[in-house]
Parts: sequence; C-alpha cells; structure tokens
Amino acid sequence: MIEWTTPTECIIVLGVDLTERDVWVSIAQGGHELRLQPDSMSYDAEVGTLLTCTLSQQQTGSLHAGTARIQVNAIDSSGYRAATKQATISIGSNLLDEEVQYAHHA
Repeated sequence: MIEWTTPTECIIVLGVDLTERDVWVSIAQGGHELRLQPDSMSYDAEVGTLLTCTLSQQQTGSLHAGTARIQVNAIDSSGYRAATKQATISIGSNLLDEEVQYAHHA
C-alpha cells in the first residue's frame, strides 16, 4: 500500500465463512487506527472468506511509510466475536505527500 493512493486491498481469511457476520478490518500504526468496512465479501468452501476494502487518499495519507498492523474482526448475531491474528503490512512512501483532486483539462 502506498500513502495518498486509493488502493483496493484483498484479504483472504482461510477456512472460515464470515458472510453471516458483521465484519471490519482494522489497520493500526503507532497510536492511529483505521476501521474499514469491506466493499465486498464472498465465501469459497475450498479457500475461505475473501474480503475487499478500498481505502481513500485521506485514509492512506493518515498512515506513514513503514509498517502497520492489520486484523480482521467479526461478530455474529448472538454476540460471539472473533478476530484473526495480527499481520504486518508495508506502507510505501509517495513523493507527492498530499491529497490530489482530478482536474479535467478540456
């Protein structure tokens, strides 16, 4: 993931069907945490649950080059909460350290 971009991240949670649960993805770096709702979620019995999350420029801009922790959390209708182990992701720097708006030139 690169700062100040709008990436779509794909996450696979192996062997678990999360489609009937409320799911969110947490990305933490230092004292800052992003809480993302998946854009889509599907289940394949041979693989597990596939989640996709698209981040905004503001969200990736709130992270800094280096590493961050990521974790998938879920809760079902009876209140049972589950979480994956935390994983480490790399955050790359962007030479243009600011949000950019599209300006159509006719």
